[in-house]
Amino acid sequence: MVAAIIAMVANVAGCYLLVEPRFGLPGYGVAGAAWASVGASFLGFLAIAVPFLLRTAKEGLPPLGAREFVRFLRFGLPNGLNWFLEFAAFALFINAVVGHLGTTTLAAFNVVMQLNSIAFMPAFGLASGGAILVGEAIGRNAHREVWPIVRLSTLVAGAWMGTIGLLYATAPAFLMQWFRPRDLSADTLVRTGATMLVFAAFWQLFDAVNMTVGEALRAAGDTVWCMTARIVLAWLVFTPAAWVAVFRFGGGITATMISLIGYVALLGVTLSLRFASGRWKSINLVGGESEAAMT
Repeated sequence: MVAAIIAMVANVAGCYLLVEPRFGLPGYGVAGAAWASVGASFLGFLAIAVPFLLRTAKEGLPPLGAREFVRFLRFGLPNGLNWFLEFAAFALFINAVVGHLGTTTLAAFNVVMQLNSIAFMPAFGLASGGAILVGEAIGRNAHREVWPIVRLSTLVAGAWMGTIGLLYATAPAFLMQWFRPRDLSADTLVRTGATMLVFAAFWQLFDAVNMTVGEALRAAGDTVWCMTARIVLAWLVFTPAAWVAVFRFGGGITATMISLIGYVALLGVTLSLRFASGRWKSINLVGGESEAAMT
């Protein structure tokens, strides 16, 4: 949390300094925002790395061994590839599908995604907290405690996201007014974004399930399956379906948002079925994993 706050403050300060002409600087626009983000990310990394290295040296902890490093890569690389390839599919969706609908629509969609972070980020924190408890329970071989933890984290995250979703559905124009632009058609952006924000209300509960169940599966070491499921759904279902809906059938904002809702809902159902199967119970995080867990 401290590292994230440091990165956030540094990013805001960097953008204020570099984007528009200030303090004798010419203003670097989008490039300035990019460099501010890079610098802020580096500072956030230092906020974690420096205390970790100092504590390691102070306590005389042994260096990372080859066996531990291989196991770390075994579970960590699929998780990283999962985020990379899923975000790549989403980036393609934004630029190729949403961008096809026009600059104002693209701007409105980006505003909606920023507003969606109000629901998403606290819920993701709850999901991460639940995953920590899940990992601790699995470490004690207390598998019976996992489902109550996942159920509770899902209920709390769902309550938060559902409440924010109601706000999206009942006051979309009011929320969009805060992002009225100076150089685009303000009324068009607010109206378009308000329509999208109403649709966004429908995926909140599904997204809560995605986060809590998905993070629990990762905590159990089921990272390969989570990666495969997300990549298959993102690249072979969601992206083609959105492309066909917009380009082949001439769908507009409605088709775009329905495609996104469908993806989030399908992912929620898929992850829930995987968790209910109990395959994650056979994964041994310490020294290997059964064949059943890989299927």
